[in-house]
Amino acid sequence: MRKRILMLGLCLMVALFMIPSVGVHAESREHKTVRVGWYDSPFHSMDQFGRRSGYGYEYQQRIATYTGWKYEYVEGSWPELFAMLQAGEIDLLSDVSYTAERAEKILYSDEPMGNEAYHAFIATDNTEIRPDDVTTLNGKRIGVDKDSIQEQIFIRWAEDRGLDVDMVELVAGASEELELLGDGEIDVLVTLDSYESIGGMVPVFRIGSSDFFFGINMDRPDLKEDLDAAMSRLLENDHDLNQRLNEKYNKAVAVNSYLTFEEKNWLDDHGTIVVGYRDDFLPYCGSSDTDGALTGALADFLSYAETCEKNATLEFRTRSFATTEEAMQALSAGEIDCVFPVSMSNYDGEQMEALVTDPFISTEMFAVVRAGDRQGVSPDMDMTVAVVRGHLNHETFLKDNFPGWEIRFYDNVEDCFEAVYRGDTDCTIVSNYRINTVSKLYSKYRLSTLATGADMDLSFATRKSDSQLFSIISKVNRLIPFSMKNSSLTAYSFPDEKVTFIDFLMDNMAMVVAVFFTVVTVILLLALRSYRAEAKARERREIISEAEMDPLTGLYNRNFFIVYTNRYYKDH
Repeated sequence: MRKRILMLGLCLMVALFMIPSVGVHAESREHKTVRVGWYDSPFHSMDQFGRRSGYGYEYQQRIATYTGWKYEYVEGSWPELFAMLQAGEIDLLSDVSYTAERAEKILYSDEPMGNEAYHAFIATDNTEIRPDDVTTLNGKRIGVDKDSIQEQIFIRWAEDRGLDVDMVELVAGASEELELLGDGEIDVLVTLDSYESIGGMVPVFRIGSSDFFFGINMDRPDLKEDLDAAMSRLLENDHDLNQRLNEKYNKAVAVNSYLTFEEKNWLDDHGTIVVGYRDDFLPYCGSSDTDGALTGALADFLSYAETCEKNATLEFRTRSFATTEEAMQALSAGEIDCVFPVSMSNYDGEQMEALVTDPFISTEMFAVVRAGDRQGVSPDMDMTVAVVRGHLNHETFLKDNFPGWEIRFYDNVEDCFEAVYRGDTDCTIVSNYRINTVSKLYSKYRLSTLATGADMDLSFATRKSDSQLFSIISKVNRLIPFSMKNSSLTAYSFPDEKVTFIDFLMDNMAMVVAVFFTVVTVILLLALRSYRAEAKARERREIISEAEMDPLTGLYNRNFFIVYTNRYYKDH
């Protein structure tokens, strides 16, 4: 018994000694302050209200959710901050490319933060340096951040091309570097492609690219341990984090904002771009009832595209087609330059000698079924599906996602709905953005929708020979904000249609029936009341006519009262 009591006491003592140490470790982990470098760039930016944002800033905040770090921001240029990192004056710096020389002086995160490209930029009014002739760089002053990876990459790039340039090492911030370029103190600035968002410069040459990492002070292995564990968890839970952050912060910059020399030449020679689209296909595209002009989200896309490139203005003309198949035939015949919306595989594009851009938009697809058939849909089920003849997009979607389903073709959307209603097919399919535009057909044929669990991508298609146009449209796609695309599609998903008297009756049938029966009831009651009043008046006239009146006095004799009394008791 004593041994048990002694063992229990020892366990309690050990536990009491461990609790403070665990608490101190957890407290130190949660309240660890990290001095992090902050440099002026699109990678780290601050708005007029002092709010921080950017690729590096968001990454650091995500890291802090796992480490509990609190950041102390130390400002300076990137070269200054890198020197401070080596000296131990800061603990952490983002956007550090790997070199063997640096690895002897700092620690690196195990995982990269992402991959970045480097470009040579010139001032917008520079006419001496031409993107089609690399030799125009000879003798020019090339500004580049001192001791940066892009300096090393550019030196190799220039040597490979036999260029003779004057290198100018910079230790300034992005805004100061731009001033140097604008004032003519340097002819070219070699830096990240995301720097173009500052404005005032044009990319002319792509120099190269590299992965970039977090750099950690050599004396802080504890931070590296925490950082690597946090990044491992981050990337395990979100495999596409780096890609999404790159698209969020760097998608609409640099090479996308300017047409290349070849693209601009193609545009100057070609002129107006003719866009073919499928008619009566809102919210994506359609023709106005008043003047036949293009309407729908495509109209907004093209309007934005006209001026989104900083060194060119795009002009568009549109032409409608009854089906996507007809539009693709016109593209092949050279009657138009591109088609929207198109959903096709790379194989289908190859067979049609067409190039398909990355998706402009993606839409969730629904199966339209009879109200009683809500057992769900899956690729393994034997189903027949109604598709509008010539609608290649839906054919591609079904081949990709439901290859076992049997496709039956009909002339238009209503025929497809009617086929489902009659039981000729099990379903038809519709985009989530088009559900409201065909709502009348749901009511008419008493149908409902089921989610297919699959999306359909919609893109532009060009001829395979028009690679420059393909590149131009791809750049426009990256420049149009997702929020604009979504709001435009949502706005056109609720068409402004005139409500007819029949539509009003159908939409308010219960109220119409109630009002009708109320009116009929009131009329019947009034008619009955009028009938009774008239009957009483007629009865009174008959009584009076049967009575005898004294011609001298004008009074009725007693026969009047006898007749009246008899009549009253007879009726009552």
